[in-house]
Amino acid sequence: LKEFNINNIISKDKKEKENLSMANLLQEFSADAPAELVISWKTNKTTLVLKDGVWYIKERGNHKADMDKVVRFIEGLQKIRPLRKAVPADDKTCSMLRVKTEESDSNKIPGVRVQVFDKNKKSLRDITLGAGYFNETETVMPGREPEPSGRWAGIVQSDGTVIPVLISTMFEEFTPVPGNWMSCPVFSDIVKLTRIEFNSKTKDASNWMIGRFNEKDPFESVIPGESRVSARKLNTLVSVLSQRYIYEGIREKDAGKMVPVGELATRDRTGFVRKLTFYRAENAKGGVVCRVSAEKAGADADMNRVKEFLDGREGWLYVIPDKIFEVLKTDPAGE
Repeated sequence: LKEFNINNIISKDKKEKENLSMANLLQEFSADAPAELVISWKTNKTTLVLKDGVWYIKERGNHKADMDKVVRFIEGLQKIRPLRKAVPADDKTCSMLRVKTEESDSNKIPGVRVQVFDKNKKSLRDITLGAGYFNETETVMPGREPEPSGRWAGIVQSDGTVIPVLISTMFEEFTPVPGNWMSCPVFSDIVKLTRIEFNSKTKDASNWMIGRFNEKDPFESVIPGESRVSARKLNTLVSVLSQRYIYEGIREKDAGKMVPVGELATRDRTGFVRKLTFYRAENAKGGVVCRVSAEKAGADADMNRVKEFLDGREGWLYVIPDKIFEVLKTDPAGE
């Protein structure tokens, strides 16, 4: 008979008990159970509230949230599985791992607290996201820096204490900054565009327009003409427009004095026109702001697309970083 090793049996039994105890640390919940998400860190706070199937941002005048991002966040929270507990799990360790909900010492950094509630205000998740967990240096290839392979998290208890555990998800894009959750007016179906133009309102930039007869043709320079359209510049431009290009929003009534600096307009083969009108605003720092507009300028244009692009954006200006604005106003023609 094969000889049994009693130490292996004890070790296996201890590991199974530990895994069992960790499995009970977080209760499961269904994807449609959350009705409110609160993400906070120091004085930063984002409250996402579900109403009639749509997520809104409380701190941004109930502006629509990025639905896809909220869904990804909920899915990530559902899938959290503690890999192991930190030992020791004392107050000093929790501070070092940055998983405490708050710190009395201003030199210490608390964790990002994430609270999930259902429609009856019952808590579904209450955790803190702390410091990254890095691979051991001996497992990293020579000449390369260690990369995070997980993140420390604290499971908040009823008395406010936390149980520090290691999780595999980083949750890097999910921050407590409200502007990062705003629904961005992205340019969908951008392959259908037949015209893109920029009209400058300042003396230091020129107007340009590129166009084509149908979506299968290559774009050509219309204004000022002559130069060939750069595939690299065009790809950069449409990539920005079809993805997230804002980082904050501000009510137009709060923007202060506004000076127009330009307008970008696109048109597709159906006659669907979308516009971004840019301004320098007195109370918006770090970039330009833009007003979003759209219209049906052709018989085949779908009014639903116009409404979708404008829905919930009345009275709002979107802050665009200067480096992104430089991309949007640069003529795609020429090298």
